Parts: sequence; structure tokens; C-alpha cells
Amino acid sequence: QPTEPDGGAQRACAAAQALPTGAFTLLSQRAPYDPDAPAAGEFYNGQIDLDGDGAAEEVAYAYAYSEEDGLYAYTLRVDGLKAERGDAMYLTGELGAVRFSGVEGAFLLVADNGASDDPTSYIYHYTTGEAGASLEYLGTVDAFASDMTVTGRNTFSTYVRASTLFTWYRPAEFVLATGYHWDEDGGQLRMSYGVAEVPRELYPVGAHVTLKMDLPLQTSHEDATVCRTLHAGETAVLAATD
Repeated sequence: QPTEPDGGAQRACAAAQALPTGAFTLLSQRAPYDPDAPAAGEFYNGQIDLDGDGAAEEVAYAYAYSEEDGLYAYTLRVDGLKAERGDAMYLTGELGAVRFSGVEGAFLLVADNGASDDPTSYIYHYTTGEAGASLEYLGTVDAFASDMTVTGRNTFSTYVRASTLFTWYRPAEFVLATGYHWDEDGGQLRMSYGVAEVPRELYPVGAHVTLKMDLPLQTSHEDATVCRTLHAGETAVLAATD
């Protein structure tokens, strides 16, 4: 059952449940933005079966704001494992989680809104196995879990911020990669994981622009022959960019 707010944040104590496969789940929601009183405290504390083995893990997520340096520090715990970071820009309180049918374990995503509305999620991978449980940091994706969609056994899509000519958001597809490596002693083969964007040839933009200078247009990516020249003052639609 939910408890009273702690340090300006709503503490969530969830009953034990299984994390669904194939959809991003929010374990905690974003806190209201108040520039005069940045949110801090414990935003999630509950039991949830992250890896689908039938046993619930204890998950907790809390953070604090430093007036001295203007940064946030958070702690993410899964059972006896702990992950910490002390240089977040603007934590929102959102904690996402997801399981993929083609990847072992579960993923936890801590949302950071950045210095200027630059959505970022710090991604952690929780796994269990013969070597024991682990909580590994995989890197970042420039979006919130609440804006992500599972698209396959090990893929998901979202929109990320772009800056060609102006600020806009483009579609992006990501893959969760799996590999193998020998441990330090060379006696056991272990799994390793990573997350990476799958690049596209073109990204849709859809911007109406007025040219400031003449712009020769080539026939295609492979053919540099100028097929037409747009002149300064003319308007055009920027349909896509690479």
C-alpha cells in the first residue's frame, strides 16, 4: 500500500507482481516540476519479479538534489545490489522497467530531463545466473521509458532530440545486443550486453523553410548532377535529412 510522501516525493510500495514482457512499465511516475523546491526522496520501494523466475526482487529508487553544485545524485537498489550516480542534471522521479522475450533478465531506466529539456534514460540491466545476480550499467538513450515502445525480441523504438537546422525530434530504433567473453580467469564463458541505435539512411523532418542563399540540388545520393537550383527567398519543405 502507498505510504505518506517522503521529502516531497510520493513513496510507492507496490505489492509483489511480475514485470510483463514486451512493454515498458513505469514503476514510478514523474514528479511535478517546481524550480523553487526540486523534488527529492524515495520514489519507489516495492517488490516485483523482474526476471520472471517467480520470486520477487526488492527494488528501491531514491535521489537527492545538491544546492551547492546544482546536480542530482540517485541510488538504485535491487535486492543487495546497488547502482549510484552523482552527476544527473534534472531527475524527474520516473523509473521504468522492461523485459524482452529475446534477452535475459530485465532493464531499469532512470529518467533525467537534462539541463534544457533533453530527455535521457540511464539504463541498467538486471540478470541472475550461475555467477549470481548483477546490475550492470549499459549507457543512455535520449528518451524516457514512458515514450519507448517494444518492437521485437530485442528491439525498441522512440523519438530522440535532433539539431539539424533547428531543434526537432526524430524516430530512432535501438537494439539490445548480446555477446560472450571469458572471465578474468579464462575459465568460464560469460554473457555481455549492450544497447545501440540502428541508423537509418534518412530521418523524416517535415519543416517549412525559407532559403537564405541559393541551394543547388543533386539528383541523388549517388548522382551529384545538379537537377535544380533553389534560390534565396524561395520556400521549401525539408522532408528528411541524413
